[in-house]
Amino acid sequence: MSEPRSVIAAQTALIAALRDVVSARSVADVESATLAAVRSLLSADAAFWMDRVDDGFAMTALSGLIQPESHELSLVPPGAGLAAEIVANDAPASSSDYTVDPRAIPAFAAMFRRENIRSTAGAPMRSSEGVVGVLFVFARRSREFTEDEMQLLMSIAGVARALRERLREGEFQRELLEQERSRAAAGDRLLRAAETFSSSMLRGQPLAAGLEAASDELGVRLHVRGLPAPGSPTSHMLPIEDAPTVSSGPEARIPGADLAVLSADGALPEMQLALLAQLIGIDFRRQRVELETELALTDQMVHSLLTGDFQELERLWSRTALLGMNPAVPRVLVSIGRDRPVDRMLLDRIRREMRSRISGGYSTTYGGDVVLLCPVPEVEQEAKLVGQVESIVTACRPERLTAGIGPVCRKADDYPLGVREALFARQVAAQSRTGKAVVSSAELGMYRLFAHVGGTDALLGAVLETLGPLLDADGRDGSDLLNTLHAFLEHDRRIAETARALHLHVNTLRYRVDRIARLLKTDLDDPEKRFFILLALRLRGVVGLGPNDSRQAPSSAGENVQ
Repeated sequence: MSEPRSVIAAQTALIAALRDVVSARSVADVESATLAAVRSLLSADAAFWMDRVDDGFAMTALSGLIQPESHELSLVPPGAGLAAEIVANDAPASSSDYTVDPRAIPAFAAMFRRENIRSTAGAPMRSSEGVVGVLFVFARRSREFTEDEMQLLMSIAGVARALRERLREGEFQRELLEQERSRAAAGDRLLRAAETFSSSMLRGQPLAAGLEAASDELGVRLHVRGLPAPGSPTSHMLPIEDAPTVSSGPEARIPGADLAVLSADGALPEMQLALLAQLIGIDFRRQRVELETELALTDQMVHSLLTGDFQELERLWSRTALLGMNPAVPRVLVSIGRDRPVDRMLLDRIRREMRSRISGGYSTTYGGDVVLLCPVPEVEQEAKLVGQVESIVTACRPERLTAGIGPVCRKADDYPLGVREALFARQVAAQSRTGKAVVSSAELGMYRLFAHVGGTDALLGAVLETLGPLLDADGRDGSDLLNTLHAFLEHDRRIAETARALHLHVNTLRYRVDRIARLLKTDLDDPEKRFFILLALRLRGVVGLGPNDSRQAPSSAGENVQ
C-alpha cells in the first residue's frame, strides 16, 4: 500500500507544481515558477533556465544561488559544458560531482565549489527549430539523478518552454496591440491638433496661437523658424517670439516658404510633424493669396474713392462689402511718408504696425505715401488716433517718417478732400522745424485751404512772394526785419509799445519800419495790405520757414502786395 501512496503523493506534487507553472501570466512568472517546481519535485538546491543564443547559451533565470558573481557567468560559450552535450545528443545529461567532472566549465566549477554544489542535471527544451534551451537543477550533496527524475525534468522543461512561448506570443500580440493603440491615440491627437490648428487659422488668429493650441494637444512644444510674412520679401521674417534659435528636436520644412521649418521640443513622429508643416504651408499660401487679393481690391477701391470717381460710387460700396468694410463707419485718412516714395517693404511694415494698433484699418499707396483709412466710430477713438499714428511712426525707425492726419470722412465725397488735406498736413510736418512728426489738418486752421489750391508749394510761394525781400535782407546782414515787422503789426503799429517789446529805441524802430516799407514797396497803413502781410508772417511757421532763411522767391517776388 505504501508504494501506491508514494506514487499518488508524487503525482499530487507534480500537479501542484505544474499548476503554478500553468497559471503563470507572464514570461518571467513562467520562468520563476518552473525553477521553483523543479527544485521542489527533484529536491534540488538551485536551478538555471538557459536559452540558446547563437551557438552558446545565456542564463535567463536562476534560483537558489547566493554568489554575487553568478550573473557574470550568465554566458556559456559554444561547445562547452553539459549544455553542449545536451544539445549534441538532444537528450538529458547529469553529473554526480560537477566540480571534478571533465565536462565542467572551470569558472562554473569554481563557483559551485564556493556554493558547495556537487551534482547537476539538465534537460533540453525543444521547439520546431530544435533545442532552444536547457533547464538545469543542482544539489549540494553528491547524488545520482534517476531516470524517472530525468524524464520528469524533461517533461517540465517541455511544458514550461511551450507555455513561455505561448505567453511570449501573447505578449508580442499585446505589444502589437498596444502599439496599434498608441498609434491610434497618436493619430487621434494629430487629428485634434490639426483640427485645432486649422480652426485657429480660419478664425484669423496669429500663428503663435495655433501652434500653442496644437502643442497642447500633442504634448510637445512646436516652434516655427524662418517663416516670412505673407506678401513680403523672404528676407523679412514673422516675429515668433518663443521660437528658439536652435532646436534639438525633429524638424520639418514648411512648403512654400524658403528656409522655414517647424520643429518640436520632444518626441514626435516625422510624419506627424510633416503633416503639421504642410498645414502651415497651406495656410501661409492661403494668407498670401488672400492678402494679395485684399490688397488688389483695397487699392482699386481706395484709389477710386480718393480720386472721387463718383460715377462708380454704387459699385465702390459693393466692393467695400467684399472687403468687410462698413461704408457707414466714419474714417480718418492718415498719410505717412518720407522724402522719397514708400517701397513695398516699408508699406508692409507700416501695415503690420497699423494692424497691431488700429482695428479694422485699411491701407494703400497714394502719391508716394501710405494712406491709412482708420475707423473712428466713437469720439474716443478719434482722440486716440494721434497717439496711435505717432507710435506707428516711432516703431518704423530708423526710417524718418512724417504723418498727416486728415479730417473725418463720413460719406464718399469726403474722401477726395480728406486725402488732399492728409497729404498736405504730412508735407507741413516734413517741413516743420520743431521736429514734430505728426500734424493734423485740424491744427492748420484756415491754412488747410491751401491743400486744395496747390499744397505746400503754393503756400511757400505765397509767403516768399510777400516776405521775400525781408528774408533776403535778414539772411544777408542779420537785420531781424521779419520779427520787427511781426511785432509792429501785432501791436497795431503803436511805435512806443513795439519798441518796449523789442527792447529798441523808438528812433531805431522807426528806421526799421521805414526800411521794411521800402523793401516791400507797400504802405503799412493800408488795412488790406497789412492783412496779407500778417497772414504771410503766420504762414511761414506752417511751411517751416525760419526768420533767418533766405530763399529764392517766385518771379513775382518784390512786387507790390496785392
